[in-house]
Amino acid sequence: MSDVQDVLAQTIRVGFVTARQPEKMRVQVELRDTVTQPLSSAWLPVLCPRASGDLAYDLPDVGDQVLCLFLPYGLEQGFVVGAMYGKASPPVSSGDKWHRRFQDGTVLEYDRAAHKLTAQVQGDVAVKATGSVQAEATGDVSVSSAASLTLMAPAMQLGGTGGGTTQATMQGTFRLEHGDIIVEGVSFLHHVHDCPHGGQTGEPH
Repeated sequence: MSDVQDVLAQTIRVGFVTARQPEKMRVQVELRDTVTQPLSSAWLPVLCPRASGDLAYDLPDVGDQVLCLFLPYGLEQGFVVGAMYGKASPPVSSGDKWHRRFQDGTVLEYDRAAHKLTAQVQGDVAVKATGSVQAEATGDVSVSSAASLTLMAPAMQLGGTGGGTTQATMQGTFRLEHGDIIVEGVSFLHHVHDCPHGGQTGEPH
């Protein structure tokens, strides 16, 4: 029984990442669960969900506590199974949340109890699609900017329905270049009025 315990003690180890090779997705680990001085491992591959075709990449940081699995040939052949939470970095205290927090403060989170997806990004957000992009909501949609808002397209359609008489409100200057505004079939640039003295007025100029 003691022989089996000895083998398991050498096979499954807990350590801390001391160096990284991002281009090879490998790390070095310092094993501190020894009775003597801490031992340094060889470069260990980090296991991931997918590594061919579809790819997944998530490398532990230096200082992360990780669980290692070694083959029975010493510390030269092994793998990092994953990182472990500790007192210095406790996990999110909710079993209903999928949570991802980055060192720069960016947070991605889904709360299945509240049915809410949250993204707090410390920087820019870029979305690029080779096909269509569609967003649909059963509630209100609000878009705001502290700087400016730009919409660019070869053609643009705006539609709205409601019970009130006012469908759109704008404050400030509205500028239209190289076009016309048609309101209920009447051209803004080419409309005419009946003249009280007979005939019709000319077009605006």
